Amino acid sequence: MSFLKKISVAFIFLVSNLIFSQQTIFGEVLDEKGEPLVGATIYFDGTSLGTMTNEEGLFEITIASELNTSLLISFVGYEKLTIAQPKFGIKYKVILKPKLEELNEIVLSDGGFTRKQMMHLFKEQFLGLTKAGKKCTIENEDEIYFYYDTKSNKFHAYCDVELVINNPYLGYKVYYDLNRFEVNFKKYSITSEFIYSSIYSGDSRFVEIDSTPKIKERRKDAFEGSITHFMRELSNNNFSNKGFQLYYRRLVTDPTRHFSMKDTLGMKKISVLQKLKPIATKKFQEELSILYNKKQQSKVIFYDDSFIVDRFGLFTNYENILFSGALTDKRVGDLLPANYGVQ
Repeated sequence: MSFLKKISVAFIFLVSNLIFSQQTIFGEVLDEKGEPLVGATIYFDGTSLGTMTNEEGLFEITIASELNTSLLISFVGYEKLTIAQPKFGIKYKVILKPKLEELNEIVLSDGGFTRKQMMHLFKEQFLGLTKAGKKCTIENEDEIYFYYDTKSNKFHAYCDVELVINNPYLGYKVYYDLNRFEVNFKKYSITSEFIYSSIYSGDSRFVEIDSTPKIKERRKDAFEGSITHFMRELSNNNFSNKGFQLYYRRLVTDPTRHFSMKDTLGMKKISVLQKLKPIATKKFQEELSILYNKKQQSKVIFYDDSFIVDRFGLFTNYENILFSGALTDKRVGDLLPANYGVQ
């Protein structure tokens, strides 16, 4: 038995006759009666860029350019609202609706494993086994519940509230709204040696709690060799200076042979030039190997012919760009705000 959220519809009105700075988003957050919601949280997903509404329910966020991420608006007791493609130069009027809870009868199977075993697997695959991952703690881990499907050997984790993760190693508190967590096993097991694939996704926001020189050095180590680092350097065509090398069919290759780039709205549209024979129903494929710092090996497969990267390294069409190897070893424990290192 578990409390599952019944999603209700929230409303947004765009007041377009008000002209503001191109890099500023203004707005107000109200309840259904038109009363301001004081202290509502507004933030760009995956970043530390955010604010709270004032006593009049107003908010304002100013950034330097467009982002490839959603704007999220939340308030305790109300449904979270996602604005997938937030626009600058307009004012948002947001009306949040109360969160409705329904008691649902669901069958949760532990698959014959203890909660301690399942929690260990969850933390291992979600937080990671690096120094940062092992140092993380989840304040509300009692809110997490698990399901093990013995027919498919799939392990799932769910949480109806934001996970509150303390990461003293990198100096952040992370609020993570878990949308999906799934581990597929080759056989009936709950040990990592039999894992076939591991997937998680969700919305996140970061609050800095420490910024000593030691913490900053750790953040630098966590960033280097990450997917965000790779995407930033790819969009800047800066591999030679940052330790990344691309390989095509086991030979070092020039990125310009495989990608072309075009500026668009302060971001880069990257087109994938090299086309291989499609696999199954996929209409496009390009596969490249990646070597970072002469020792960390990864692979990337593109199932799309173009995508857009912003200055933070956030990219579109992420469901059609698949990474494996060292680039995927870092989990939430090593996660940094997308705006890390960018002014």
